Amino acid sequence: MEKTYKKGEDMPSGSLKPFLKQIGDDPLLTADEERNLSNLYQEGKRAKDQLLRKRSRSSQTVKLLERKAAEGEEARQKLIGSNLRLVISNTFKYARRLQQFPNDAIDINDLAQDGMLGLIRAVEDYDPEKARFSTYATWWIIQHMQRGLDNTVSTIRIPVYMVDRRRKVLKSEKLLQQRQGRQKIAIGDVARAPDLTEREVTEVSNLPWTISLDEPLPNDGSGSETERIKLTRDTVNVEAEALTQVLTSQLVEAMREALTPREQLVLQWRYWDGLNGPEIGKKLDLTKQRVERIENHARVKLAYHLKKPAQD
Repeated sequence: MEKTYKKGEDMPSGSLKPFLKQIGDDPLLTADEERNLSNLYQEGKRAKDQLLRKRSRSSQTVKLLERKAAEGEEARQKLIGSNLRLVISNTFKYARRLQQFPNDAIDINDLAQDGMLGLIRAVEDYDPEKARFSTYATWWIIQHMQRGLDNTVSTIRIPVYMVDRRRKVLKSEKLLQQRQGRQKIAIGDVARAPDLTEREVTEVSNLPWTISLDEPLPNDGSGSETERIKLTRDTVNVEAEALTQVLTSQLVEAMREALTPREQLVLQWRYWDGLNGPEIGKKLDLTKQRVERIENHARVKLAYHLKKPAQD
């Protein structure tokens, strides 16, 4: 079993050995290389979709589609391998957050694995016309790390009396923030509230209520203020785009669960690719009327599926 990262310890690089071994196998990519690999991957996805459709094709066409699908998968692996540094750098960067947790609450490998899932998600949804891959992928890596940390926090049991005490602390902080017009309130000031002591406020503050990767890291002197401002602005734009990607991905997942492959294709071509009925009909060897019936039926099924309550 891998050694876990405990409070007060330096993070051992050996715990990330599987990731570190892979770094260096693939060089950093230029913007053009990112674009080309992303396009190859998307072409490969489309080729896979065509291969999954039950249609008679010549052996030459099948071989062409299989080659494109293989090239797409190779491009996907190249994008992942060349950007493992992002997972490692963000794991090291945010590992200090783990010091908020007692004992072995979080395994550093879990943090890296969550970041890896974010990298894979970024590769699959990346649009090279929107941003550089490193910026887009970093957002997804941090999102997946945050989700993993949130899940871990929810498993840490906190006594009920401490939950009640925290309510008092938060109430006192809020009142002081309103009166003093500032966000950061000293522990001593909070402790002046009725039924609170400085020791109790400190205990509440030390418990792992939340862990956020959005908190600013101490300024280590790396990068100018202008660079940090630019990164912040870029991140805001990417976050808006990523939110759209999240909603789109959720819809795609619902389509996979509720619709037949042909119904999925009809909706994808109609609403993602902007094809009309006759164009879709030509692709599927169907009449315009038949395509419309499939589309309407698929929309009804999808709406019903989305309205169903989530199953635990």
